[in-house]
Amino acid sequence: DPPKAPGHRFDALERGMLVHALLAQYHRLHADLLQMFRKEWDRTLAKLRVPLGYRLELDRILIERSLRMYSAHPPEHPGWAQNMEQHFQLPIADALMSGIEVHGRIDRYEVAPNDDCVVYDYKFSRPSSVGGLVKDESMGRGLQAGIYLQAIRRKALRPVAFHYVAVKSACELKGWDSREDLESLMTSAGEQAARAASEILNGRIAVAPIDRDSCAFCS
Repeated sequence: DPPKAPGHRFDALERGMLVHALLAQYHRLHADLLQMFRKEWDRTLAKLRVPLGYRLELDRILIERSLRMYSAHPPEHPGWAQNMEQHFQLPIADALMSGIEVHGRIDRYEVAPNDDCVVYDYKFSRPSSVGGLVKDESMGRGLQAGIYLQAIRRKALRPVAFHYVAVKSACELKGWDSREDLESLMTSAGEQAARAASEILNGRIAVAPIDRDSCAFCS
């Protein structure tokens, strides 16, 4: 594909990366989130060489408003250890697929002195969209939460909640905090990952999305 035009360089991916980086830095330093945003905003525009315009100003206002709402009531347990942007490798639990792993990165998780653990994944989306994601995963139509929870358990920690955090014009938690739900997510995700890996190894690579509505977002 040809490179993006200057006016289109600050796209959804760049917006999400900016917000994720700022929230990780915020929980590391507990500094002024809005001040960090203003500095990072200027640096990002200079790096991307994005021309100023009304669309860019709308993006700036939306992100700043979203971060202001987040910083007013940040989801954090005082006294718990904070872990940001942690990479993991999770073996697929299937004897026929030894050596196959899922790789990922957890946005943030907190660990209590007794090793209880709460996992957070940021979504620069509105609460209604994130709520739909939670509904889909509860019905077995997704595996992100379950994979992350399994990765946490492999660290000898005890996951007690998983929250998607909707941070677009909001700061709302959507997720699960019951043992039964967390166990169900982990079981379903493990089965889906093993099934997908098996099908790929057997040569089945046809496009067959669980959620066909998502195809509208593919290029």
